[in-house]
Amino acid sequence: MNMSLLSALAERWHPETYTFQLPFEEWGITPYNIYMTLGLRYDCGSVPFKEDLPVPSEDDWMELLGMMPDATDFSGHRFKLLWLSSNFSRRVPETETVAMVKARALILYTMGAMILYHGNELVSSRLLSLVANITFPMPYNWNAALLAHLYEGLDKANRSISRSLTGFYSVIEVCFFDHFPHLAPTLIDHSHPFPRMMLWYKDNRSRTRMFSDLAWRSNIDALVPMMRVVVLHCIAHALLSAYLFALDFALFLQFRTMPYLRSNVALTPRAKEVFQAS
Repeated sequence: MNMSLLSALAERWHPETYTFQLPFEEWGITPYNIYMTLGLRYDCGSVPFKEDLPVPSEDDWMELLGMMPDATDFSGHRFKLLWLSSNFSRRVPETETVAMVKARALILYTMGAMILYHGNELVSSRLLSLVANITFPMPYNWNAALLAHLYEGLDKANRSISRSLTGFYSVIEVCFFDHFPHLAPTLIDHSHPFPRMMLWYKDNRSRTRMFSDLAWRSNIDALVPMMRVVVLHCIAHALLSAYLFALDFALFLQFRTMPYLRSNVALTPRAKEVFQAS
């Protein structure tokens, strides 16, 4: 994750319009960007507020997941994501019932670690009721929920209310690469254009065209601890300054207003539905 890029974009964030302020125009992340990046549809019912959902009883836990977190795993009505990964990531012979339980656990983990990420490795137990009946397509608009939570995290980061960015901020990086290809890494494999997160995952990047966070990693590791801290701080500051400079002098011709139409992503079966409907 390129934190220098995210910090530079957070400084350009405008909370009143939910857009990034660029020299030539405003740029925002939309439900369509979320769909193309993660495949989350936005033509579903709204997600209920957590406060409107019931706190699950012990019977609810046993019925839906077959077990309940210990008291040490709870913080109020929230519980540790580690509990989910520790208990439901093991490979065991799967029946239909076991597969359904693991699917519920995976969706809960996705809610806490990605869609509604708060930076504290916890997820609300109230969300358990939303995975009681798993259907496809999903009945809830998790696209909008993710985007609203991401907006809130950018607002707090821009106003210095929070020192860390909450929400699934990997989406910001992927959207930035799609819209600013001259600042994006070079890709190794272009055979998975949808969802875009699969295209831009870390192992598919051969090199960064500029401002690589790992450019001097091997040399830094050889330094003594105190010197390493100083060098890393200087590099982070230099990378942030470089991205701020690049955004301040970005040209309209360098910005792709419709990045998905210029690649074979528009030809993928699931993406066609959105293009035909829009």
